[in-house]
Amino acid sequence: MKYLSLVPLLAGGSEAFLLTGLHIAQERVDPIVQPGVVSGHLHTVVGASAFNPTFDTNVWSKSNCSSITVQENKSNYWMPSVMARHANGSFSSIPLLETRVYYLNNHPEGSKVTAFPQGFRMVAGNPFATAPIPDRPHHVGGRIGFQCQNGFKDPSREYWTPHLPYFNCLDFLRASVAFPDCWDGKNLDSPDHRSHVAYRFGGNLTCPPSHPVQLMEIDLEIGYMTRDYDWDQLVLSTGDKAGYGLHADYLSFWDVELLQRALDDPTCQHRENIFGDAAQCQTLVPHRNDAAMQACRLEGAIPQEEAGLGAPIPRLPGCNLPYNTTKGESRPTCSEEPPNPQLGPASDFVNFSWQRLQSGTKQVMLAIYNGFNPAPPPPTTPKPMTSSAQPTTSTPTTLSTVEVTTSSSTTTTSPPATASWTSLGCYTDSTSNRGLPVSATVSGGMTPAKCQSACASKGYPLAGVEYGVECWCGSAIGERSNKSKESDCSMACAGDSSQTCGAGNRLNVHVKGTLSSVTNLFICQQTNWGGSCQNTMAKHSDPCVKLKGTP
Repeated sequence: MKYLSLVPLLAGGSEAFLLTGLHIAQERVDPIVQPGVVSGHLHTVVGASAFNPTFDTNVWSKSNCSSITVQENKSNYWMPSVMARHANGSFSSIPLLETRVYYLNNHPEGSKVTAFPQGFRMVAGNPFATAPIPDRPHHVGGRIGFQCQNGFKDPSREYWTPHLPYFNCLDFLRASVAFPDCWDGKNLDSPDHRSHVAYRFGGNLTCPPSHPVQLMEIDLEIGYMTRDYDWDQLVLSTGDKAGYGLHADYLSFWDVELLQRALDDPTCQHRENIFGDAAQCQTLVPHRNDAAMQACRLEGAIPQEEAGLGAPIPRLPGCNLPYNTTKGESRPTCSEEPPNPQLGPASDFVNFSWQRLQSGTKQVMLAIYNGFNPAPPPPTTPKPMTSSAQPTTSTPTTLSTVEVTTSSSTTTTSPPATASWTSLGCYTDSTSNRGLPVSATVSGGMTPAKCQSACASKGYPLAGVEYGVECWCGSAIGERSNKSKESDCSMACAGDSSQTCGAGNRLNVHVKGTLSSVTNLFICQQTNWGGSCQNTMAKHSDPCVKLKGTP
């Protein structure tokens, strides 16, 4: 299995080993800063399945698994989630790529580096920062900020910023936090969660006398698939639209002896392991377990609230109103403190599975979330929604993608037109320019027929399947949704791998009945479709008419 590359932002001479992981939760829990209670803002969490509101050595030692590929690493890493704010004021969690955790050795060559003890905790960054954190004197390596990548093979280093970018990222955005690498050697934590650690400083880049124990520098990188969002939609879960308040927490619970052996192993001092072709880190290679990483599920308690995973939420969880310090705005206060949800078993809220779907010649790992499924309201006559409207009901959504190579391709076929439904082909789609505006939920794995049934029950004549798992309905195809090649809709359906259910940003659209019965529901876009609208729809023996025109 080969994971898609999040090209690291590392100093050229850094020695490091790399761990790759998947998020295990997005929730308001922080056992370091706010133990025992629902925390102030939403976090993206990676690591041990025992992650809980309160740290307990006995609890962590019984973790069934880790969402980090080395299962002997039962540590946890977390940072505020990057969210998207929609035009109607609602918020969604942005799809997540894999997490990368670099353990960097930037200390003088040949000097001793100590493994983190179990229960060691620290925080990096300042959630209340209103400007870039000043560069540490002479410090090479770790920074806190964001990097926009416009190609998976191009790190676009010139696009690194200490704030959220002022331009759209064509592929993805990486949030990166570097932790201190010097320790006082005594305290596993401190009241401010920072005083017991320090960054190297001075011309020789050494640890200060007050913090003489040399640690590896942890660089936590989480990738967000932001290419479907405009830059000014992005906001941290703290409400920070500038992004200066990016920060992260680390709770160490390694097998200390194994970690120390890795730190002492010269084969573990390369930048492209343990996932490089040569798999250089010989100490950790035998402990790599991708299957366990993918199967790992959260065991700890979790706030019983929606987090924007399955459908947009009306506000950021907690008291976190959006603000932008680059425009001179101060952090606002809530006129009324929102009530905190109860903590409860993860099984009551977290319900997702990793599914391997085919996309062209590659396979994609998708995390399918269900979240809460409250009782639906009494049926009402549905009203057509505009393409800018946001879905308001809970529906499974793709939250993580991990691209893997495969030695053989899976043959898939276009979704057949079921009885009384006609295929209209493949259309472009994005969160800002929806092809069909209304989301729908189906039980079990997605198929075109299930989506068509769900849309028909809502009173909509159009049904579209996307990402192999999503269903969208509407009364008209959005003005900015363009006809695409049939081959662009190549992702296998989660409920039937012999059929295709769109792809990333691509919808397989079907219409109930024949085209002649719904001619007035379509928008003609001659310039975008290429050729005349008459020719485009000729196979249906019906002309295309404008939505606002008269059939």
